[in-house]
Amino acid sequence: MLAPPVRSAPTALRSAAPTSVQLVQQPALAGPASDPEGVEKGPVVPEQLRLALAAERSSVSPLARGLGAPSESWKLPDSDLVVEGWAGDPSLFAVRRPDRRLVDWVADTGDGWGSYIDGHLVIDAVDGDPWLSRDAQHAVSLLRAALDQQGA
Repeated sequence: MLAPPVRSAPTALRSAAPTSVQLVQQPALAGPASDPEGVEKGPVVPEQLRLALAAERSSVSPLARGLGAPSESWKLPDSDLVVEGWAGDPSLFAVRRPDRRLVDWVADTGDGWGSYIDGHLVIDAVDGDPWLSRDAQHAVSLLRAALDQQGA
């Protein structure tokens, strides 16, 4: 069975979607960068970011939540990954391969957006602090960086 057609991202995410992830030299939060005039340039993922996974699982897979079929889906720029969201739960987005295989997900933790790999929160490998993002789009960028580091 083929995957359903990919639609555009919801307006709020589509307008914030970067064309590419910009890299910086110093460790920084995964969040929007600004140019000297204060205009946001898109997600920033630190170049020397060393990511790890929390020891304990702290998030349940979107597949186990009984949400039904996603109401929105869109392809990530410069990637084969597809993001899916549910109108019934705007605090969760699944990230899938084109064959619909679940890669991982991002979810609102209450303190920010977390990136999860197999239910384990992505954390800083040096100090163990969670890497939280300001919004879902930035969390997906951080998830992509974590997957790249794992060679996934």
